Amino acid sequence: MKREARDIRDRMPKPVRRIPLSDTVSRPRLIFAILALAVAAGAFYLGFSGLLHTDPGWTVIEAESRYNSLFSFSYLLGQTGASPRTEQKTVTAIYTLALDQAGLALDARQVSEDPRNLAWLNAHPNTETEVAPLLYRALEQSLSAGRWLFLGPLYELSDSLSASASDAEAAQMDPRRNADSDAFRRELLPLLQSEDHLSLSLLGGNRVCLHVSPACLALGEEYEITRWIDFGWQRDAFLTDSVADALSAAGADHGLLASASGCIRCLLSDTSASFAMNLQTALAEPREGSPASDSSAPLQSAAQTALAVPQAQISQLTYHGPLALLSLSPTAWRYADGLLASRWLSLSDGLDYAPADAVVAASRQEGCAALLLRFLPLLTRDVWDSALADSLCPSSCALLAWKDGIPLPAPGAASLLDSPVAETPVL
Repeated sequence: MKREARDIRDRMPKPVRRIPLSDTVSRPRLIFAILALAVAAGAFYLGFSGLLHTDPGWTVIEAESRYNSLFSFSYLLGQTGASPRTEQKTVTAIYTLALDQAGLALDARQVSEDPRNLAWLNAHPNTETEVAPLLYRALEQSLSAGRWLFLGPLYELSDSLSASASDAEAAQMDPRRNADSDAFRRELLPLLQSEDHLSLSLLGGNRVCLHVSPACLALGEEYEITRWIDFGWQRDAFLTDSVADALSAAGADHGLLASASGCIRCLLSDTSASFAMNLQTALAEPREGSPASDSSAPLQSAAQTALAVPQAQISQLTYHGPLALLSLSPTAWRYADGLLASRWLSLSDGLDYAPADAVVAASRQEGCAALLLRFLPLLTRDVWDSALADSLCPSSCALLAWKDGIPLPAPGAASLLDSPVAETPVL
């Protein structure tokens, strides 16, 4: 069959027709393109500068620290004459350094060589060493109030209870519910109470030595004890004071520092910079069969601060001048049967007690740690002792407490707070 080839010219592209553009068209387009770029650049600049701009007033400072979640720090910018943006960066750097130093020094789990911290001290018994200065001060302050530090192994057991995932798991760690845990407490307690078996020498110049007897070391190996001395649930009070004092020493004293466990330091020294503060008590218990919630909710704002689970408002005050506040709840675990496991361990028998469901204490002359150590004998007993409360509370302090939603006899706060104390339901 004869085939006819297609004309190759049919497949060739057609020539492009060139149309000349006049200058009257290209110049306006160029002008519009330049204007569009200028507008875009201006919008980008305004947006970027808006991100970098910081207004004066209250703001939350976030530390670049692994201990940041332990605290909320609200700060009043614009009081020093520096730009708020510069002041925020400066305060953030000071806060980060203070939190890192204090958190590491008082850390009972992570060993630090430089400086040597609480975990290092526990890991090297019977060894004289130099520790971080703020740790030395905290150890000295705690020892002045008794042998609370030496309940470390029982605090470790209590922490395990608090971290439980169920009633059954919590009960295994509870000396009141588990025979093995109670046997551990009874075997260890006489050694923890004896200076011959467990003691701490403060040698001056930040040098210390933790003395642990062979009997203690043998038990430590048997039970895998890692914390012979520890601040336990009291740690946040010392941590709060250390960070607050470092902030004040560096001139960052226009803020309010609050730990998740209810230790609060108000640093404002300028009486013209006042703000209202709500003190609230943790009358609401967590759901049955659950770990305790923090006794202090995160700060909502520096001007309107919730210091505890919002159920019943205690009082409102207008703050002027330095102030230390504690808003405490004993709950480590609430069982499904309604019974409570408490964080507050007694020196006398190592068991947990909760004479009150909520305690609020305040002082203008003492820090959080001194305030807490003052009232430990009151908190670690079976029932509330109003006579002891009166004897422990000087005129410079305020103490408020509740049990089953009912106020307990305690020294009032009228001498300290600027407004009268009145229980007002929060709906």
